Amino acid sequence: MFQLTFLCAILHMVCYAVSNPATNYVYSYEEDALFRLHIIPAVWSDAALRCQLEGGVLASPTSRGMAQAMLSTMEIHKLATSVFIGTTGILSKGDFKSLDGTDLAKTSLEWAAREPNNANNAEDCLAMNELGALEDVSCSNLLPYFCRKESTKKCRVTHVKSLCKNHGYKWESDTGSCYKFHGAAKSWRVALATCHSEGGHLAIINNENESKLLKKIYKEHVENIVVAKESRHALIGFRRWDDGEWATIHGESLGEAGFGQWSPGEPNNSGEEKCGSIHDNGLLNDAPCDEPFAFICEIAP
Repeated sequence: MFQLTFLCAILHMVCYAVSNPATNYVYSYEEDALFRLHIIPAVWSDAALRCQLEGGVLASPTSRGMAQAMLSTMEIHKLATSVFIGTTGILSKGDFKSLDGTDLAKTSLEWAAREPNNANNAEDCLAMNELGALEDVSCSNLLPYFCRKESTKKCRVTHVKSLCKNHGYKWESDTGSCYKFHGAAKSWRVALATCHSEGGHLAIINNENESKLLKKIYKEHVENIVVAKESRHALIGFRRWDDGEWATIHGESLGEAGFGQWSPGEPNNSGEEKCGSIHDNGLLNDAPCDEPFAFICEIAP
């Protein structure tokens, strides 16, 4: 899983990487959202208002993934106290809902031990402790809190460009993705895992322009191919699945993905060829899954 490692701040409506996650918005790849930790404590109503004035909402984790995104930032700043979340029972005693209407009972979050206890019949707001468990607390408590904003395309692109730079990918404005050619040949399954470990996936061709681009990338790096049985094609992100249909690693048919033009005579299933590749002419080819070939990875917003 990706952690909160790439930081985006909003300044004059521009999203860009920053180095201080305590005072700016943090981009979570998993949640595709921006979070800001306010360390200076506030009562619940003031926290909710502050988030609203920033164009966001008091953050309510509705999944373990979102809770983990918030906990990661708390851990970075050694925040050992609970934080307010935007889930409350103010409108209906004991019926906790987030500010966007999500019922707490429909989430995967868990209560801390002996919670909720509604101490003194005055605990209508919720907080999340440093372990990710929930507590009911008084809305007049002073606690840190998170604000959440929905991500923008510009912020996702900024994040992707940072990720690409860290792993040696090249950004291509024509497709809005970045790519990396791996000349050290691997089997399709290992190639798939290699791309994933870099934050990407085996490249998927979505249109003719992307086919031409990958053809160009292939020709630029063909001399770098090592250990391959042959060097006329490179593995990409599609294969023939158990139902006999060719589909991308994202579950789309080739037609749904946007490109399904095979190289002449392909697919020919020569020697049990169930995995996909791009031929040096930019068209599709079937290839053996267990034999090593060069491959192309992609990281997309």
